[in-house]
Amino acid sequence: MGCAMLFAVAHAACGKGAPDTGNQAGDTPPRAVTRGPDAEGIAAIGSLPYVNFVPIAPRDQGKRGVTTLDLERADRGCVLFVPKPRYEALLVDVNGNVVHRWASEMGRLTDTQAARWPDFFAGWQTVSMAPNGDLFAILSRHGVLKLDWNSQLVWMRAIPAHHDIAVAGNGDIYVLTESVRVVTSGGRKRALLDDGIAILHPDGSVQRHISLFDVFTRSGDWSAKLEQRIGERFRVLDERGLENLLASGGEWRTRYRDRADVERAARLLLSGHVEGDEREAVAMLRAIPGSPSDLFHANTVVPLKQHGRGLWQDGDVIVSLANWNLVAVIDMKRERIGWSWGPEEIEGAHQPTVLDNGNILVFDNGTSKNRSRVVEVDPSRKTIVWSYEAPGFLSTSEGGCEGLPSGNVLITETRAARVFQVTKGKQIVWAYLNPFFDEAGVRRSGIYRTHHISQETAALLLAKR
Repeated sequence: MGCAMLFAVAHAACGKGAPDTGNQAGDTPPRAVTRGPDAEGIAAIGSLPYVNFVPIAPRDQGKRGVTTLDLERADRGCVLFVPKPRYEALLVDVNGNVVHRWASEMGRLTDTQAARWPDFFAGWQTVSMAPNGDLFAILSRHGVLKLDWNSQLVWMRAIPAHHDIAVAGNGDIYVLTESVRVVTSGGRKRALLDDGIAILHPDGSVQRHISLFDVFTRSGDWSAKLEQRIGERFRVLDERGLENLLASGGEWRTRYRDRADVERAARLLLSGHVEGDEREAVAMLRAIPGSPSDLFHANTVVPLKQHGRGLWQDGDVIVSLANWNLVAVIDMKRERIGWSWGPEEIEGAHQPTVLDNGNILVFDNGTSKNRSRVVEVDPSRKTIVWSYEAPGFLSTSEGGCEGLPSGNVLITETRAARVFQVTKGKQIVWAYLNPFFDEAGVRRSGIYRTHHISQETAALLLAKR
């Protein structure tokens, strides 16, 4: 099924100046699109909603921009991020100054689309930057934009991109995709949201695409687990029936009220038939209480270099599947799972990255534990060798982490719209609160994911202006 898709990649560096304290990029954020709560009793199979704006925590009242700065121990590079739900990306230096901005109206949702579709369809979902300053931005389930340093459009490719994009050393672009797929499980047809990995040529053309559903089916014991997981996710729907389930669903009620919508959902679940824009089909499946079709909920894709102890090879990719509490390395030659870790250890994890020492850094959301943490895992022994958690540190969904050249760790706490650096001694040496708010000024613009840009790279790019 042909869908729309986007793409992103990042790197850069930043200068000095006074910490920023106001709305920087000059334009007003688009209106918030509200979402209803998940249906009661469906939490076991549900997916937490994404949000564009977050409540201001009591600890953060009256604060914005840089709130902590230890220049002796903080990495002085820049941070690249999207202030949700804008169609722009910012490069912010260690003092909180916006030193560069990319923006484009290409692919902006119409008012009708924004009102009917989930709020995470609006704006750029995430971005990444090439070393030369080109920016790749994901329009959720719609496409990938490539902009040059001056925000001139280089290309746009229609592909159902979501959550993450990365550029390999040879210039190939790896991006997560999502499409509707009908399978037979337990004697019934099921319409799933099948995550995939697309590899794009630098000109934006698709060279290869693999399905994570197919990867699991050819990965030994994972095939049986896949069948079991489908049954678990659809159990409440089977027990209660579609109409009864929809009647209880907060988000469904806010977006779909007509009898025709119920009938369209029923046809979609059985046939996968898309009526109109495929984004509408994805939106309808996600609005069903508990989102039973959201089988994997992939949120990270990163191409890897060969592991020093042979655990994976050049060109393999690491993914995070939040609904499986799983971090896995995909053997791209055999299209099978080659290494995995996570169940019973993490919950709803995001943004695993491989450190220079070969260990893996993971943001563990801790969705039901009322605490988040960042963990470093030795992939050979599959043991946690370092972790960071602190009172009040919590992002029940989204969030991320990256290792920095200094040895510090950059952490994105999405549900607080906060980004901060910690040392391996677990001390915060830099912290930044998104200075953008909703139109009423009562909720802070969220930050889904950040990327570190070295001071050297940023300096070279900024010198071009």
